[in-house]
Amino acid sequence: MWSSLSLKNLAGDWDIIEEYLPAGCKPYVAFREGENKQFDVTDLVRRLACINNKLYPWRGSDGSPKNPSATCSAYGTLIKNWKKEDFREIVPLLKDILYIEECLRDEYDRQKGLSKLNGVEKKPYQFITGKQFNHTLPITFVFPILAAFRVFIKDGQWEYPVEKLWDEMGNTLLNNLLTAYRNEGRGNPAAFGRSASTWSNLLLVPMLKLTE
Repeated sequence: MWSSLSLKNLAGDWDIIEEYLPAGCKPYVAFREGENKQFDVTDLVRRLACINNKLYPWRGSDGSPKNPSATCSAYGTLIKNWKKEDFREIVPLLKDILYIEECLRDEYDRQKGLSKLNGVEKKPYQFITGKQFNHTLPITFVFPILAAFRVFIKDGQWEYPVEKLWDEMGNTLLNNLLTAYRNEGRGNPAAFGRSASTWSNLLLVPMLKLTE
């Protein structure tokens, strides 16, 4: 993986991400081999893929969503197939998706009994932004919720302020995910992330808002 990242870095493939990565995040993200940092550019690509309607349209040509479950289960292929043009429109929203994830992790920290769920650990977690949280979560508790927000991205722009979207949908999305995990996840975060219903059912929340 590292050699691939370094080669892509030499080719300038990551320059658009480096351009839009908030300055406060740069000390924590590696773009090339030999940088001893907690995160690397793959962590950013995976989050951008969650909201990329070009690769994963929330409403495909047949009316059904193409869900970005590869961000959890096959991200090596996602990185290998990276094309700057596929992400150019969405990269400027990087700061917004990191903001949403901060809000989400804050809300998870407020949940009672969260650490009793399989896959969740009550131990400090430092996010890409440098902010500290009290729980370390399976990524499948995060990415399906981020992906639901892509319903409100059109031509590389949010249709509503991202803060408003979080305030109106964030808690509902989190509660729906946790309910589904308790009822259907069978305590297996990896299997939960591979399930199409995990991703598709969360889309019902923003789709309902569209009809308001």
